[in-house]
Amino acid sequence: MQGLLTEFIKKDDLIINLGCGNGQFHEDMYDDGYTDILNIDISSVVIEQMQARSKERPEMLFQVMDVTNLDICTDSMFDVAIDKSTIDALLCGDHSLLMVATMLKEAQRVIKPGGYYIAISYGKPKNRAHLLN
Repeated sequence: MQGLLTEFIKKDDLIINLGCGNGQFHEDMYDDGYTDILNIDISSVVIEQMQARSKERPEMLFQVMDVTNLDICTDSMFDVAIDKSTIDALLCGDHSLLMVATMLKEAQRVIKPGGYYIAISYGKPKNRAHLLN
């Protein structure tokens, strides 16, 4: 992923990680110099675990938040929104298409003009493209 990230994301960009989960992706980004990351997840347990695990990364922020309601985020706040399999998780739940559409609308609202939404998905592009269009 490093090649993709360096092509589209600058080290000083303000990034929101939509549905961070308990993986290492955001930690790897931070360790590579992307330090302005707000990691959100709907699970307070995950956020507590990640805060404890990331004590040596003091600038990395974590917040319990629903990706379909980014209520503490202002319009055009972030340079980049990263969705690492959150779209996949939403597609497995109730009202999946509505949930994905609502998340994408919120992401669009909080991304600056000229910013990027980066989706990393296990789904085939032909199965995800219609959601993004």
